[in-house]
Amino acid sequence: MQYLLAIVLPPVVVWNSKRPLQAVMNLFLCALGWIPGVVHAIYCAMRGPLLKKPSDITRFIVANFENISTSDYSNFEKVLAKSSPRSIERDLIYALRVSEVLPTIKSFKTLESRWATAHCGAGASGLELGRKSRNYRLVYEFLTKHYLNHAARLLETEHEKFRMKLEGAKTEKTKEKYRESRRTKLKEIRSSFSYELLGLDELITDHISRA
Repeated sequence: MQYLLAIVLPPVVVWNSKRPLQAVMNLFLCALGWIPGVVHAIYCAMRGPLLKKPSDITRFIVANFENISTSDYSNFEKVLAKSSPRSIERDLIYALRVSEVLPTIKSFKTLESRWATAHCGAGASGLELGRKSRNYRLVYEFLTKHYLNHAARLLETEHEKFRMKLEGAKTEKTKEKYRESRRTKLKEIRSSFSYELLGLDELITDHISRA
């Protein structure tokens, strides 16, 4: 999408990469024949957004979470390694980075593992060490919402399978067996999270009542 925009509106891509002065220069490059402006815009897009303050990087990732690429995270890490190697923002950015795989998660076991990693992962990085950052509440609430939404999707998928299984049962005894098994599994899910996921209890309780 960024590269397509670089062809259609080169200055916009350069501006979005947090390079206002270069965006002005890009206008002149486009005036010289458009192609130079396109090449410059693609170059800026490939390098990722130019952000220097750790707190700005954190807020930028939250605001553009769906569009941040692996290369973007690598570029941010290089900037932080040079300018602020001890910044606690690196812990928040780590939590965001390990959470980018959320759309691909298909089980609660993996979801819980990733949520735990976001709190305290490799080298004890993550939300637990980023508590003193002014951006902590922003990142924590943002990730909580995303993990909870994904949990809700997983629960609905499992409930649909349970419903179909229940419809195929031939006796009330078999149906009750399925219901009890479903309720037990839901309770196990609720207790499996080593770090609390706010809102999960309410989701589980609702599904238990539907079992």
